[in-house]
Amino acid sequence: MVKLLSLLILAGLQIGSIDLYSNAHPLPQGCACHCETDTAIFRVWQQKDGPADLFAANTIGRWLDRIIANTGAFSKTELLIILGRSAKGIWSVETLETDNEGAIYADLVLTTREGKRQVFRLVKSFGLETLYFPDLPKGASKQEFTRRRLQLLRDIKTRVMRRLSQLAKSGQWDAGLLIPVQLPLLLKPPALVFHEKGKLETETYVWSLSVRAKNRRLVRITRGGGCCDYFRGAKCFGGVADDANGETWWVLVKSAGGDNCGAKWHSIRLTHAAPLTQ
Repeated sequence: MVKLLSLLILAGLQIGSIDLYSNAHPLPQGCACHCETDTAIFRVWQQKDGPADLFAANTIGRWLDRIIANTGAFSKTELLIILGRSAKGIWSVETLETDNEGAIYADLVLTTREGKRQVFRLVKSFGLETLYFPDLPKGASKQEFTRRRLQLLRDIKTRVMRRLSQLAKSGQWDAGLLIPVQLPLLLKPPALVFHEKGKLETETYVWSLSVRAKNRRLVRITRGGGCCDYFRGAKCFGGVADDANGETWWVLVKSAGGDNCGAKWHSIRLTHAAPLTQ
């Protein structure tokens, strides 16, 4: 049954739909969290949105506010912002709420023309319980909760703006050289290919997720396995063409083990020649 299901998954992944999502197989012990890839919010910066750093800070703030508002319920737990291109490559902000750690991460990421990723931390992880104000007295008013929520969001946005300013001043971020990516984005994502081998729930079990480039070559995105790491789904976002006969995509990969879900952003640049990834 597992082998049959794997073949069905492989066929589905190779279709390469923009709404690509597939369960690898149900977890033997069940999964109490929301492991689907429809938990992501996707935004693209344009000049009409004002300064890119302010757009990023405000978008992260709204994303966090949504998480707070959906306490204990399904919420949008990942965020991808494409901030534009420079001579170095394409800039994005990749944000996660990690279920397995109970923490928040936000990174500024450069995907270079060579397909390499350079990651700059914007928000260091902090416990999700911070969003729910555990020190708030029992029976506190709704007004007090709102005041604390707004103050937290202001603090996060200030932290993001300050960090982006530091990166710009040090020359690590091309803030003043950003050019918005051209819209509409590419409509047809590359095909994702899932492979697995070994026996489930053992240390020998491994899985891998690759992308099929235009020259039909498979390029590894990520891998996992063991007795507590199962592939749950993947979805392509973005699709930015460049003037060097290449295109850049972002892939959200979901995995799970026990009652915890894991999520990670990957970016990959594909060309008609030998593709590069990291």
